Amino acid sequence: MKILAYTIILMMVLIAGCKKEETDIDKLDMQLVTGMICKGSDGVSLYTMGNPNDWSRGSDLCVYPNPVHDIFSIYSEGGIKKAWVIQGNAVNTHQDIDFIELFSLNKIDTTGIETLALQKIIPENNNLIVSMQDEAVGYYKVIVETKNNQLLWQTIYKIYGDQDFDIADYNIWK
Repeated sequence: MKILAYTIILMMVLIAGCKKEETDIDKLDMQLVTGMICKGSDGVSLYTMGNPNDWSRGSDLCVYPNPVHDIFSIYSEGGIKKAWVIQGNAVNTHQDIDFIELFSLNKIDTTGIETLALQKIIPENNNLIVSMQDEAVGYYKVIVETKNNQLLWQTIYKIYGDQDFDIADYNIWK
């Protein structure tokens, strides 16, 4: 009977250890959304919700407006080689993580971007206009590879048609 009890306790410890590891991996998931920066149609930041796990701070990448009705723009002074739009997964966790440090210390696995991509865009210039008319309401990651092979991304939220965006209705990170 004692052996069975020790076996059960050992299994619970191992399972708990695995779950912590999975949580650490989730912080680096390309689809993870932990917040976003809302921007006007001029690209100026209006407010921040949650703790955005965007990898573009300090760069010249600008994805606007955010939230998005039907179209949005992507601009990078340094040039855009490729861009992708992938479905996001918003969660109300990881609010205390320093994503700048996390992303600078860890290699982000980008091999799945091509398979996750709802849209892949090959631009002709430094300013893209992307249609979201056929995409569902929800969170998305816009991932950009610059001409100097730097990978950057920002989170956007697609709202329905002419629907107004009320921060109180969409801010799960309050």
